[in-house]
Amino acid sequence: MGRGDGSATFAIQIARLFFERQLTKTEIGEKLGISRFRVARLIDQSLEEGLVTVEFRDILPPVDDALGRAVEERFGLRLCLAMQTPPGLSQEVQPDLARLAAAVLADLARPDEIIGVGWGSTIAAIAEHLPPGKRGSVQVIQLAGGSRRIAVNMSPSELARRFAERLGASYQALFAPAFVESPALRAALLRQDEMRETVAMFSQVTFAVLGVGAWADHDGAAPPSSLVAAAVIGHNDWEQLHAEGAIGDLLLYPFTAEGRFVGDGLAARAIGISLDQLRGVPRVMAVAGGTDKVRAIRGALSTGLLTILLTDATSAAGVLADDE
Repeated sequence: MGRGDGSATFAIQIARLFFERQLTKTEIGEKLGISRFRVARLIDQSLEEGLVTVEFRDILPPVDDALGRAVEERFGLRLCLAMQTPPGLSQEVQPDLARLAAAVLADLARPDEIIGVGWGSTIAAIAEHLPPGKRGSVQVIQLAGGSRRIAVNMSPSELARRFAERLGASYQALFAPAFVESPALRAALLRQDEMRETVAMFSQVTFAVLGVGAWADHDGAAPPSSLVAAAVIGHNDWEQLHAEGAIGDLLLYPFTAEGRFVGDGLAARAIGISLDQLRGVPRVMAVAGGTDKVRAIRGALSTGLLTILLTDATSAAGVLADDE
């Protein structure tokens, strides 16, 4: 369509009245003294010539407000969103939870946010759903070292890079293994310039995004925890931690059903944000769901580290049922 029906600027203004102010074509015509047919042609022109684009976004699943509030009150959270799921589908919630988490993060992130990113399949899914765009001077930082046993597309540095790319942010990678053989080696690595710059930013993180790893018993199915499934924690360490009551993990740190962190020796060899530094982060958001994670979610909540939880309604009800 040519420009005989009005300039590009005029077409854009007509489109604004129609799409942004929600005026009808007749109302626009009366307002500007033109026919509603010309209004329709100008709206068509703005779309055909790419002057205006219309984006359709998937509608997020509804949340159960009552369950969310109950979890908030029980565990002292700032926010809990319990996504509603059809009966019997609690094991398949990750895609929808990732969409919800991406939308929440995009809405809550401030222009000067320093976002710390964990790792795992849930974090990878969130990265795929983040709406692209430039958000002020947001920075993204990798919160934990990686491992050659982790697939490249799931590595902590790659996930931090993808978060930064989607958010239009700068990012700081942590080029180090998740665990080293001794506290002395850890101390030596942290003295290196490349490491020191990233580690110094841990105390500045304002928003951390984590998954929750769940561990199986000796005779259970393969655990969904990426930390264990990818053998980032060795078999001997796993046996020791299991003996200490570990049932899940946050980032690099295993915890018990009561929310007590275990494995002090392992933590002393970990390269990543420390538990004390995590406790100082104003907003720590965990994203986890599925009936196989209920016990781990409750343990993670009991650690007192979390301020925001995104989960499914079945899991939220399961977490609260443990109190009964």
